[in-house]
Amino acid sequence: MLLRAAFLVATVVVATSVTANAAPITLTFNTPFNGLVYTEAGLNISAEPGSANVNVLNGVLGFGCCSPPIVIDWSLTLSGGGLFDLISIDAVHVDSPDPVTFTGWLGGVAVALHTFSGNTAGFNFTGFTGLDEVTITANMATFADPQFDNLTYDASAVPAPAALPLLVVGLGGLAVARRRRA
Repeated sequence: MLLRAAFLVATVVVATSVTANAAPITLTFNTPFNGLVYTEAGLNISAEPGSANVNVLNGVLGFGCCSPPIVIDWSLTLSGGGLFDLISIDAVHVDSPDPVTFTGWLGGVAVALHTFSGNTAGFNFTGFTGLDEVTITANMATFADPQFDNLTYDASAVPAPAALPLLVVGLGGLAVARRRRA
């Protein structure tokens, strides 16, 4: 009886802690917006204090030309919290003199970085995995008109190793109980 109960608990713990990754989601920026927090498909893009508003127009994330100087300091996070992978983006228009930097963060530590200084259609991010935030920063001094489209991300699954310590403790308890019975 004790063995069956322990096995059932271990099975439930492992089954609920292992989840499949959802399919990647692509933001197409088809809803016009100009404000502090833009949300599409579970991802928030927020303007930090002192930053230009998040601007979505004509199917792109960015600005119309040419109104410098503009500071961009935006933050990407999941609407419900949690970790995500930044997979790809189309840099529709980025002027070389005004680079735009994407920084991946985990627990307040920068773990990935990429700077766009020119148009890059279909750019795939490397190392932007398991992040709790991505920041987009730029100090637009000349043209101030970066534009991005088709941002693709994937919400990360809870890894199975998170349940491993609990499973080991449960199996250890079973071994002790079995020894006492014998």
